[in-house]
Amino acid sequence: MNYFEKALSILDEIEKYGYESYIVGGAVRDYILKKELNDIDITTNMPLELIKKHFNVVENGILYDSLIIKDEYEFEITHYRIDVSYENHRHPIIKETNNIYDDLKRRDFTINSLIMDKSKNIIDVYNGIDDIKGKKIKAIGDAKIRFEEDALRILRALYFSSKLDFEIEDDTLSAMINEKKLLSSLSDERLIDYFYKIIYSSSKKGINYINKYDLFEFIPKYKKLLNLVDKFEKSDLKLAYYFIYNEYFSNEKELKRKINIISYLINNNFDNYSIYLYQNEIDDFIILFKALGYDELKIKNIKDNLALKNEKLALDKKEFALMFEGKTINYKIELVTKAILDKKIKNTKEDILEFLKR
Repeated sequence: MNYFEKALSILDEIEKYGYESYIVGGAVRDYILKKELNDIDITTNMPLELIKKHFNVVENGILYDSLIIKDEYEFEITHYRIDVSYENHRHPIIKETNNIYDDLKRRDFTINSLIMDKSKNIIDVYNGIDDIKGKKIKAIGDAKIRFEEDALRILRALYFSSKLDFEIEDDTLSAMINEKKLLSSLSDERLIDYFYKIIYSSSKKGINYINKYDLFEFIPKYKKLLNLVDKFEKSDLKLAYYFIYNEYFSNEKELKRKINIISYLINNNFDNYSIYLYQNEIDDFIILFKALGYDELKIKNIKDNLALKNEKLALDKKEFALMFEGKTINYKIELVTKAILDKKIKNTKEDILEFLKR
């Protein structure tokens, strides 16, 4: 039984207990787009206390009345709910409801308002399927109110535009422009998360919207960061994550130095020589490398077991200069250093001289 089939079986089991349940949101959208489903959410009117009783629950999302069910796969399951009000343009005060249509009113965009039952029938209240076919991001109801309720929806619109390569519908975009000041109310944690998602997406639509309409006007450090991403995109867009993580937005000279170090390490696949050169700085970037999918334990292991660390070569630069001239001196020193690091020779004068003769 695959992930999708398992989700359908959970819907069927809940129905046997006498309650409703649906797959909801992005999974239904991606099903229509024929994308791989790797994050399936379920909504139900079954009391969460009964969910705990009948399913293996590993985590309780108390704030949003949700649970994590884990069997062979993992699913977030949420009770139907209504947002009564919002605090600080972000945090909803919710109450449970038994009406799925009340729940759907609180969804952000039409493309995320679709629900699917156990028989794969899709219920489309807000014409989300038409907007998926038309490649359009459109807010449910009054877009201005939706963004005033939750400012994160502005970033979500930009993210979905980038992720799906969709256009943002005119009224929705107009409301985003008019309410862009609300982005300053969001926490750095949320801003970082969605900024990271936007710049990682295959399409640049979100970035283009930000630049064209100055959507980051009221979050200037992220506006500056976006300029840095554009500036260094040709080297490695992923490097931007380091500067997001460290909120590193001030020293241009130091910024360039760090970018060069990270680029060198990545471009040389973290070989012995690159790690040797930057063994004193590499710990500063371990979190970044882990976030980018590199094996941080392997990197640390290479660093800890370098054949050369901070000690000098047994043959000093003056002795190299007696044998070679100009740029050849540094080239030969590099060759010798790499040979020692790769354990082809030992760091002794005899081995180095013999290597240079060869």
